[in-house]
Amino acid sequence: MIVAEIGLNHMGCEKYLMDYVKHLIDSPVDAITLQIREEKFYKNTNFGDLTLEQSVYDKVHKIVSSNKKKFGIAISDLSYLSYFNDKVDFYKVLSKDLNNDEIMNKLINQVDKPIFVSTGLSSCDEINLFINKIKVDKKKNISLIHTRLSNRVEDTNLKAIEKMKKQFKLPVAFGNHCENPMVTYAALAFEPSAIFLYIKGNKTIQHPDNNHAILLKDIREYSTNIKQIVKSIGNGHKEITHNSIKGQI
Repeated sequence: MIVAEIGLNHMGCEKYLMDYVKHLIDSPVDAITLQIREEKFYKNTNFGDLTLEQSVYDKVHKIVSSNKKKFGIAISDLSYLSYFNDKVDFYKVLSKDLNNDEIMNKLINQVDKPIFVSTGLSSCDEINLFINKIKVDKKKNISLIHTRLSNRVEDTNLKAIEKMKKQFKLPVAFGNHCENPMVTYAALAFEPSAIFLYIKGNKTIQHPDNNHAILLKDIREYSTNIKQIVKSIGNGHKEITHNSIKGQI
């Protein structure tokens, strides 16, 4: 599953958001996410008013679902939980909230939907502590996201995907924060359960998620490449094949 994360890159503008939605539903991405932050975040942001009216989320949900794509919310404000629960296909937990017991308890215990938990700020010990708090019957909804909150290539640590799958016995997705988007292609070799990509529109402005975001105009080609590369991974079993290259003996 390829998840296009608009996040807060809509800049609080409904028209700009609808431009994202229009392009993304016409691309090979499988899901679209928006982000709801805690109230105090919006008061301290340097990007102006990033809030949207609830009616806008309704509109996005209807467009996305009618085009047979999934709709997700990265949520930090639990007051929206009941509002979104009949609209979203999955939730995402931001890495800052992995050890927020209030958010985790309510999401895990009250929501019967897939929950992707970002681990960007956490060590293996912290992730293990989080997992040990989850009841066995609730783990079926949990997937981890390996990401690093760094734009540097050398910090990406793609091998962690494989290690986390073995250690935690849960699906592990990859979320790109690297300024070189090609690392996502490399991540496919570790067979993540999903790919999370931030998207930014074509306005020449600084977006909340900026350096690591894929330009909206490039998302069709980029997501097409991902789906083609996935097909190349194969099953690892070497067997006799016939030469299918034309002109070669």
